[in-house]
Amino acid sequence: MDQQVVTDFLKLVRCAMQSQTPRLDPEQVNWQEVFRLAQAHQLGVMIAYPALELVNDPASGVFRLGMQAIGSGLAQQQAQSRLLEQMRLSFPALQIPFLPLKGSLLRLMYPKPEMRTMCDLDILLHKEDLEKAGQWLKENGFEQEEGFDHDVPYTKLPYLHVELHYRLFSENTSASLSRFFASVWDQAQPKEEGSWEYRLSPEWFAAYLTAHFAKHVFGSGSGARSVLDLWLFQKQVPLEEKKLFALLDKLNLSQFYRRMIRLGECWMEGTPCPEELKPVQDYILQSGVYGTEEHRVLAQSAQAESKGKHLLLRFCPPLKEMRYHFPVLQRLPVLLPFCWVGRWVRVLKKGTGNFRREMEVLKTLSPEEMEENRKLMAQLGLSRFRA
Repeated sequence: MDQQVVTDFLKLVRCAMQSQTPRLDPEQVNWQEVFRLAQAHQLGVMIAYPALELVNDPASGVFRLGMQAIGSGLAQQQAQSRLLEQMRLSFPALQIPFLPLKGSLLRLMYPKPEMRTMCDLDILLHKEDLEKAGQWLKENGFEQEEGFDHDVPYTKLPYLHVELHYRLFSENTSASLSRFFASVWDQAQPKEEGSWEYRLSPEWFAAYLTAHFAKHVFGSGSGARSVLDLWLFQKQVPLEEKKLFALLDKLNLSQFYRRMIRLGECWMEGTPCPEELKPVQDYILQSGVYGTEEHRVLAQSAQAESKGKHLLLRFCPPLKEMRYHFPVLQRLPVLLPFCWVGRWVRVLKKGTGNFRREMEVLKTLSPEEMEENRKLMAQLGLSRFRA
């Protein structure tokens, strides 16, 4: 990754977050690459504002890039905000308690809410209210999609994607986190007296953000936006550190939290990244907002301790993972070998393109790269973390 592009990108992010005009020579900035990096982290809207302070010629390619990012970001943000407001107006009549998660609350802390883009509007509900909420969404033009064992997604093109969560984490892929946050409603309070909208305590919200971030870093990587979310939340919301670190210690995430806050401080202060955090910064900036296939295969191989074990787990996943795809295993785990065969048939029917790409990545991995990944996870305090 071009270090000058990284430097310019982080400078623009810092100026956007602090509402400052960047000290950059616009002629010396590789705008195409800077915007490409920003879009990979869903921060295109954010850097567009300071970029347009430097380049305000409508005929310029930079101007067009910036205006396009801001236009689409504003349209999405306004559509999502209207939908959340509709829920606030409609759910009390339906007697549906609801708890907005992540981006819909975090974006209010940014200098401009559209700077904090989000693909999904995440809402936590009680499981018994899923049907009522889903029916309301369908009546408002949404279509239900296939979900997981912790959420039900709905879509209304072009901008609206809603995930109705009834757990914060999947029991099949994130069993430890799912158990830890199972009592999340006990930690929630109405936003105000008589409200059907709920909020987590600041410490539980910070612990949830940290756990969600760590799960993705441990899996396939996660991007700069997650660092900014965590840093901004602890900067703007008073936290009782004793309570927060009691939660993080139970999750084995205290070191991870401290590292990410320190990285955010470096970005916001404009200070050089310490040597011990450079591999962390590189990994995050290479990951993009949702991680990469390369990082996923690398992480799984490193955790399996060899490429051979990784392959075995891909062909014959453990029971806890297979139960989601084959519910019969909940009652009859003895059928696991037959379900492996059923899984292979499904893969063949869908096509082997994804599998081929994974094998291509796997072939290029070296033992040294897997060892580096293990060292990185240890440095982040994720060696004992279990999603």
